[in-house]
Amino acid sequence: MILRVFYVLCAVLVAADFVIHRHVYHPWENLPAFYAIFGFVACVVLVLIATQMRKVLMRDEDYYDDDRDHGGARDD
Repeated sequence: MILRVFYVLCAVLVAADFVIHRHVYHPWENLPAFYAIFGFVACVVLVLIATQMRKVLMRDEDYYDDDRDHGGARDD
């Protein structure tokens, strides 16, 4: 039910973009549904960048494990 309400709300906001006059600063803001398209593209780009960053930042599952758990000696 909540998702349907959000979908209807999104459709109403995109439809309102064709009716309501906006004061724009840049010419590309006059494109219909510019902010909806811009937000979607920005979200996709953020997800793609995050998946690539994960490859660099990800550590092994046992990265923080104690050496004593694996039979190694610890220097305290």
